[in-house]
Amino acid sequence: MIKVKVKAIASNGTTIDIDDVVGEFKIKGASKECARTLDMKIIRDDVDEEYPTYDVNLGDTLDITVIEDDKPTQAMKAVVWEKQKSITDIALDLTGYDKSIYLNKNETETQVFNGMTADAVAKKIISSLGLKVGKLAPGLKDTYNCRGMNAYDAIMHAYTKTSRKNGKKYKLVADGDQINVFEASEKVNVVLEEITEPKVGKLLDLSYKESLEDLVNEVKVIEDEEKDKKEEKKSSEKSKKRYGAIQKIIKGKKEDIPGIMAGAKKELDVECIGSWEMVTGKSIKVKSDVISGEFYIIDDEHTINDGTHICRLTLATEFEMDEKEEGQSEKKDSDQADAPAGKGAGKGSANIEKGLAWAQKQLGTPYSQPNRMRPGYFDCSSFAYEYGRQMGVLPNASWAWVTQTIPGNPNVVEVPYSQMKRGDLICNPSRHVEIYLGGGQIIHSTPPSVRYGQVPRAGSGYRVFRFKGA
Repeated sequence: MIKVKVKAIASNGTTIDIDDVVGEFKIKGASKECARTLDMKIIRDDVDEEYPTYDVNLGDTLDITVIEDDKPTQAMKAVVWEKQKSITDIALDLTGYDKSIYLNKNETETQVFNGMTADAVAKKIISSLGLKVGKLAPGLKDTYNCRGMNAYDAIMHAYTKTSRKNGKKYKLVADGDQINVFEASEKVNVVLEEITEPKVGKLLDLSYKESLEDLVNEVKVIEDEEKDKKEEKKSSEKSKKRYGAIQKIIKGKKEDIPGIMAGAKKELDVECIGSWEMVTGKSIKVKSDVISGEFYIIDDEHTINDGTHICRLTLATEFEMDEKEEGQSEKKDSDQADAPAGKGAGKGSANIEKGLAWAQKQLGTPYSQPNRMRPGYFDCSSFAYEYGRQMGVLPNASWAWVTQTIPGNPNVVEVPYSQMKRGDLICNPSRHVEIYLGGGQIIHSTPPSVRYGQVPRAGSGYRVFRFKGA
């Protein structure tokens, strides 16, 4: 049995226990994002006299401990960044980020670091913001121009230059109050496998694809671009013979080659009984009739609901480090998680807004595939179909499409992932469909009910479809 303990810690040190009012919560991380994210529902203290009075404010810290088999694990310490409530919802929606969010919200005081190792740069930046320095992977010495960068991007720029030289990949992760940078080689002490026993690592679902999209099997380094002087070349003859030559030419030094070469890529979408060890940047072993091997965790999402710890992972043969070049600064995490409809997400056409308003009124409606066409229930595809019907662009019917048939439906057209707009459908035809609200947020029907979520990353098997009549 899983127990959850949650303490809300105010800036003045006052602590209250809110275990009794915590509902579903989700913790997630991704390779290309700085901070891990917490989405939590807590019961409003004004809806029932039976519930204790509490007060959770912006800036408070939520210290979450999960007890599984009598073993406590700190799942996350999150700073409350957003609050949202509605008169029609008994729950208060909280969004929080781990302490690394402050790296994404502050620029570096030092703009140029001369002759320093990447870990020394990271230590100096973290300390300057009053944050605690944790374990920092050793980096190589170089000079770093971090003008215009926030603190997170400056740290990752330093480690990017190290990565280009030694071929290793790095991930920044907050652990409680500490900021860590670790090499993406640490292994999770769990095997994901097809077993009957309901224990950690049990595979609930798995799908995978193979791609040559990111393959690079020959690198030429040009020292002098104008004179086209080639300093060094490296290639994999075995890979070229099998797949054909995929060449990349860079300006730099031969030491930069290891970080450029890349092989054919396998990517897996996994659902399993989870462990808090399963964190983006680590590697994990998979043993299945479909595919076996060791893979990097690219995205992780942990959900605790009704005493069950479910983990959804994206795995790949190559780790996608969040590389940062000079002058490149990413959009902040909180900017990627704007409020849902009508709160900064932008305006669409009238029929789209009508459909989205209906969709959000369905929050909490139970998920059920057997009852997908009965009143009071949805699965993912019947929810998306009814959304289109509410907009007036799909016909009234006693049936609904399934995810596999959405790409071929004459009422939708596929658009590039980069052109995603509010009101579009985000669909993995073999798995799931969601409705895009804008600002990095979606609404979907997924066990146990209709709820909000975050946009899946590009390249994870999801495609974007737009209603022709919208």
